[in-house]
Amino acid sequence: MSVCEEIKRAERALLDGNLGSIFSIAKQSLLSGTPSIEWVRFALTCRDNGALDVSRQLLTAVTEADPANESGYYELAFIHRLNGEHREAVNLLRNALRTCKAATRSKIFLSHMLHAIGAHCDADEILMRTRASSIEESDQLDNMFAFGHYISKYPRGRALIMLDFLKTSYHWLETPALADQIMASVRDQRPFSLIRLGDGEGGMLTIDSKDEYLYRSLYNRNRQELIAMWFWHDFQWKNNGFIDLANDIFNLTDDYDVVGIPYEAWILHEYSIASLRGIPSLVNIYRYMISNKKNGKFAAKLHM
Repeated sequence: MSVCEEIKRAERALLDGNLGSIFSIAKQSLLSGTPSIEWVRFALTCRDNGALDVSRQLLTAVTEADPANESGYYELAFIHRLNGEHREAVNLLRNALRTCKAATRSKIFLSHMLHAIGAHCDADEILMRTRASSIEESDQLDNMFAFGHYISKYPRGRALIMLDFLKTSYHWLETPALADQIMASVRDQRPFSLIRLGDGEGGMLTIDSKDEYLYRSLYNRNRQELIAMWFWHDFQWKNNGFIDLANDIFNLTDDYDVVGIPYEAWILHEYSIASLRGIPSLVNIYRYMISNKKNGKFAAKLHM
């Protein structure tokens, strides 16, 4: 039976929900010498269609049948990352470095997961030993160095402390209380303004020149990613006033009745996947709000 026919059988089994058949087909295929990369590709199809457990088991079978397949370790580690299992991802990527010729991407990914578990020295050591073979890889190394520095200064525990500080320092509104205020303003025909600050706003936020310099590669990466989602990849946003315009929303926060900021479950999710964009984008909102509170610039009501 050809590889194409084996994959088609597995696809039919996936559609039928016959997961046991998938593993049986894959195991026989791998034992017969089918290139393991074909099953890595099928595992990614399963992952992208929401069948994470199927994908995980297939990739595990690939790493056992073909320890020299770097892609198997990398993609299996990625699933562990999505599940917040950073130590498991570290172990897999270390195995990749030991058992096969690991690509630069696996070394950068390993440093990413080491930063996620707080092993910042080990992560930086790997990055310093890694040689980039392209401008893209060089940028990825710079981004990971910056991310490691950021997450070491603002770990998850500190982010939660910052959020608690905001909740106790401002007039905090839970959803029912916020709804009451909105309805009361409608009933009384009073103006009411609410602004929601999320990862997009936080990604464009400028704290100060020193902060911009320290994390310039990470911030530029994140802003480019946001710009590509909002507009297009070629949109010109540097040195033309766009960032200043984006920051105007923060300069006017004292004029709003309620300012909505990222809630606890959201920030916890970003840390659980060690998000290069989500963590600094949300934490910087907390940093800005705390700085303005200490400076006495405004005392807005907050809502998660």
